[in-house]
Amino acid sequence: MIRNDSARQGTSALLIAAAFLVVGCAPANADVIRAFNVSGVFVNGTTLSGSIAIDTTNGTLSSVNLTLGSPINSIFNSSTIVSAQLTAASPISLLDLIKPLKEKLSLFIDAASFVDYSGSALCGGPVGGPFAPSPCNNVSAWISSFPSEFFDTLTSGSITQAPPPTILKSFGAPTVPVNGSTTLTFTINNPNTGVALNGIGFTDALPSGLLVSTPNGLNGSCGGGTITATAGSGTVSLSGATVAASGSCTFSVNVTGTSTGVKNNSVAVTSDNGTGNTSNASLTVVAPPAITKSFATATLPLNQNTTLTLTVTNPNATVALTGVAFSDPLPAGLVMAAAPTSLGCGSPAITGAPGSINMSGATIAASGTCTVTASISGTTAGVKNNATGNVTSTNGGAGNTASASITVVVSPTITKAFTDSELQLLGPSTALTFTLANPNTATSLTGLAFTDTLPAGLVVSTPNGLTGSCGDGTIIAIAGSNSISLSGATLAAGASCTFSVNATGTAIGVETNTTSTVTSNEAAPGAPATATTSVDVLLLVLGVINQAILAPTPVRSTATSCILAANPEPRRDPAEKEIYGDRQTRVFC
Repeated sequence: MIRNDSARQGTSALLIAAAFLVVGCAPANADVIRAFNVSGVFVNGTTLSGSIAIDTTNGTLSSVNLTLGSPINSIFNSSTIVSAQLTAASPISLLDLIKPLKEKLSLFIDAASFVDYSGSALCGGPVGGPFAPSPCNNVSAWISSFPSEFFDTLTSGSITQAPPPTILKSFGAPTVPVNGSTTLTFTINNPNTGVALNGIGFTDALPSGLLVSTPNGLNGSCGGGTITATAGSGTVSLSGATVAASGSCTFSVNVTGTSTGVKNNSVAVTSDNGTGNTSNASLTVVAPPAITKSFATATLPLNQNTTLTLTVTNPNATVALTGVAFSDPLPAGLVMAAAPTSLGCGSPAITGAPGSINMSGATIAASGTCTVTASISGTTAGVKNNATGNVTSTNGGAGNTASASITVVVSPTITKAFTDSELQLLGPSTALTFTLANPNTATSLTGLAFTDTLPAGLVVSTPNGLTGSCGDGTIIAIAGSNSISLSGATLAAGASCTFSVNATGTAIGVETNTTSTVTSNEAAPGAPATATTSVDVLLLVLGVINQAILAPTPVRSTATSCILAANPEPRRDPAEKEIYGDRQTRVFC
């Protein structure tokens, strides 16, 4: 067959101009193996496809995987082509690649389908063609003389650098609690179907508040590359990996969140074929809930109620807390008085056994609060220190505990007594003594007060004879009045006070005297106190009875307003009352 060399040369020149690949050779010792995809069509319709890898340090082919399509159907690979030297300076064309390949080829071609570059069959076609083997059935022996001119007959083609690898990273969970851990997984893919990618690597600088866990939990590998993930550091890296055509590799490490907030993490993959994509992943490190508690009052009167409030706060601005729970065991001497209620807690389960308050399954919105209130009764006196367990959540972990104290206070006591059990009518007075006591061992009582209204027949003496005091309180006992009072007194824990006022009898009879309850700012009112005395005139008149017996004329005592008269002296004044009488003497007052 006769070739048109001028036409072929024009075509080659066109192809050389059209198929340039800009491949800058790397500096010496760069040791970069760069992959390329190859395609072309020869004049007879035979296609060329595949890939090569070039060592840019010396310009040699490090790997070849090329296919000549129908009707030649041949494969050139690394086993048939060894270190073909690219003599052309960069940039090179597809023809610059094909020519040195021819010099290293050892083709094994199916003789039944082999045709020359013009399309004429070498076997079963014209006999004696310029490239016909002899004999025709010994194709493999002929291949060594396969004409290099065939490779000058490309009508179109290109040699392009293979795309770089891609990377995908992901966290094992969307959220972790502070100091909690999850996996960080990297997957690298080679998108090229015919060529391996070399020199693959990346460096992932973790954001602030995210560290490689201890231990790092490294799992998996990547194409013989070196994975570095030092426990406690903020960096994960890969270097020197190779991923086969259409292949991938995956490995993971554990990371720990050390501060709260959204952690945005990006990484780009590199290779000898350039930089690939950037992959982004986010992890939210969730702060635990916080709990506080308080009683409505600092003190609680014995057997009375107060309100206990527990408040759980979500400190996270972007994440709701789920599965929030706590338990609050009440100390001895405090019991639930009514079932607890909640607000802002979603739909929790709340139980209020007599000795504890428990919540579970609560949900608290971002930056929200959950409040649980309960009515508490004090059943024994003393300081009651109340501490919860740790508040917990499903996605935020365990938070703090909360404490509060309240003092259950016993009522003050009061006692009173008359010095004399009998009192002379309008005669000498008797002392009325009051004693107040604070039975609490740890709590002062303030604002102590009571009022004692004397019964008819008793008045405060003139002068009142006040002695003693009571915790800086104000004592009021106005001479001639029937009232004694105390207000504003203070008694320290376990202390008592005593004071007395003189009282005078103004009417004959048994005088029973009861105070009001004794009150304070801290405790329930204490029980009133009662004392009794009697007012009598016998003592006044006995000294003059003998005179009355002897004298028929009524005698009026100078010390009293009573009249003594010998029997049977009638009552001188109908308004006068007979207060004493016998067969000899009657006394009228």
